[in-house]
Amino acid sequence: MNRDRLLLLVCGAILMLTQYICVREIGSTFFSTEIVTLLSVIMVLMGPSIAYSISDRVSDRVLVIWAALSFLALMLVPFGIRMAVTLMKTWHLELFAMVAVIILGSMFFSAFFAVFLPRLATGEEDFRVLYALELLGSVLALLLLTVIGSWPNLVTAFYILLVLCLHLAFGKRLLTATALTIALVGAYYYPSLDAAAATRYYQVYWDKENPRILETHYSPYQRIDVVEDDRGKSLYLDGVPYYEWGDLHWFNYYIAELPGRLVKNNRDARALVVGSGTLSSTGYLVRQGYQVTTVDIDRVVADLGLKYFGKLNRLDQSNPAGSEQFKLVIDDARRYVRSVPDRSCDLVVLDIPAPYHIQTALLYVPSFLKELKRCLKPGGIVSINTCSYQLDDRIAASIARGATEVFADVNSIQGDSLGLTILYCSDQLPFTMRSLQDEASKAEKKRFSILDNQALRFAVRGVKAHTEENLCALLLLSRYEFPELKQWL
Repeated sequence: MNRDRLLLLVCGAILMLTQYICVREIGSTFFSTEIVTLLSVIMVLMGPSIAYSISDRVSDRVLVIWAALSFLALMLVPFGIRMAVTLMKTWHLELFAMVAVIILGSMFFSAFFAVFLPRLATGEEDFRVLYALELLGSVLALLLLTVIGSWPNLVTAFYILLVLCLHLAFGKRLLTATALTIALVGAYYYPSLDAAAATRYYQVYWDKENPRILETHYSPYQRIDVVEDDRGKSLYLDGVPYYEWGDLHWFNYYIAELPGRLVKNNRDARALVVGSGTLSSTGYLVRQGYQVTTVDIDRVVADLGLKYFGKLNRLDQSNPAGSEQFKLVIDDARRYVRSVPDRSCDLVVLDIPAPYHIQTALLYVPSFLKELKRCLKPGGIVSINTCSYQLDDRIAASIARGATEVFADVNSIQGDSLGLTILYCSDQLPFTMRSLQDEASKAEKKRFSILDNQALRFAVRGVKAHTEENLCALLLLSRYEFPELKQWL
């Protein structure tokens, strides 16, 4: 294979890896939703269009400068986006940061690596061969993603490919040596740079005092950070808090502990928890005497939950009885629940994030709730988070309406210590309004409000349920996270 063809192969690999890395970094920095992912993909795909349109008008000198800027920009991507956004946040310019990344990213993240195809092709047949090589490079990059074991190793391989591209494109020893030195230094210090960027990010975005990054992993699904500050440990998924002291402590109380108390004869009762996180909800139920099965699609999240929060939840090795009372299943929840026998669970807890992604949103739809209902014993409870504070919110109302279409008896509770509205669903709830009030008042020191079945159904009348055909909640949640984008989205 001659030098030009090898260059096209490497460029194809870089374009694919750039898309993958940019989507993950931008998503975990700007709040990961399908909309942000789509914008990131569009940004990377705009690069080749730019390159094709100006390829024959770029001089060799300009091409070298463009190459250097693209090389440095991509060197910074794995940690620099988080640093830049944090800086802009301190100046209240985070929207500008997002716009700048999208616009400049098209020019300096992917465009340079697409400019060689039209410059090297001498005819239509030659263009087809070179384009096929570029596509083959993308396929090889996908294979590389399957064999590289860790994110730092992927970043190192990406840096080396960037150096190889510069060498094949220009053959200048000084340029290659300089780029290789920068790449090796960058790869060596990447973990420290990423930790520094993440520390500042959590300090500025989430108001953490003296945060320390205990561990960071990129699973196939998300970036996972375990963060410790003066108040304790927290778990963040794609930069969004999944567990920390305060509100999310109360979340686990309302989603798991309180309904666990309300199930009659809960000793040796069986519970199914969908979603693991720190395994806090599982811990509550194990301590109440439940036999708990917890299912999660992301093994990395579950492993880090046991490692850093297992002792807190009394699920670590120092408590053998507790660890024997729960079983962890790594599987897609929709697939696993179909295998659960009818009427085998006294309690089902949906301990999952809000529907920022389609995969998560599909766990709130009536068809999935029907599967959970099938798993319930008579008098059992399904506990669901509406993801909002009040039922007049469109997302909360849509989720609640879906629950009322599936279950004959649905109550809601919203305590001031948490704020979020939680649904308790059954065909016949095993408690009265009075007993729910009495039980909630034992721990809730502030006010709380409860809607019974009739009042809840009246509150969500006329609302369309959140279904597979109605995933608008994704867009709405994105709007709430980025108020400045409301006029665009």
